[in-house]
Amino acid sequence: MNDTVQVYIDTHSKSQVAGFLFTLFLGPLGLFYSSWVAALILCVIAMISAATIIGPLNMLGTGNTYKLRYCK
Repeated sequence: MNDTVQVYIDTHSKSQVAGFLFTLFLGPLGLFYSSWVAALILCVIAMISAATIIGPLNMLGTGNTYKLRYCK
């Protein structure tokens, strides 16, 4: 390999431990340190899965009680 290429790789390489810790503590947002494509994909998946969990739970809680009390 060319010396300038090797120097570039050495100075711009990222720590695997830091990437793991960012992902562990920040979730999909921590992946922006290592791979922005993977981070975007996992952020979309996280939003979709959160919407499928929060939506039905909202109907069991405050979202449904208004209809039961005031819309007769």
